[in-house]
Amino acid sequence: MPILAAERFSDNEAGIMKSFFESATDSHNLVLAPVARKELTMLLDQLLEIHHQAIDWKYPIPERFVADALKMIEPTGKPVRQIVRIFIEIMDLFAHSGKMPPSFTQNLIETADFEEEEGVDGNGSGLIETNLQDLFDL
Repeated sequence: MPILAAERFSDNEAGIMKSFFESATDSHNLVLAPVARKELTMLLDQLLEIHHQAIDWKYPIPERFVADALKMIEPTGKPVRQIVRIFIEIMDLFAHSGKMPPSFTQNLIETADFEEEEGVDGNGSGLIETNLQDLFDL
């Protein structure tokens, strides 16, 4: 890219591009390292405990809840924030329905949980949360 910038623009722009790429790959940047399954399981166990305290679950927690959720989530290659987000959705659904979703749509991790709601005049009037039933195949 810096060479192309020099050809199309000038050496100054090439220097800017080179500086950008050096900064982008420098060690001071945030790097997301993989998390061991044991650490991930401990985190999800703690989230489950907190969620169970915060929300009045209508159903008892299955003994293998975290392990079953991890099978469904398939955490390999996913950032921790995506895993946690999906796990929270699974807990919300189970707390309400007593069922583990058999699958979830892939766009659950690619799109926001909120979509714009149109007002009476056709203008956006705010955001509404996507219904859990629309996120999971029941």
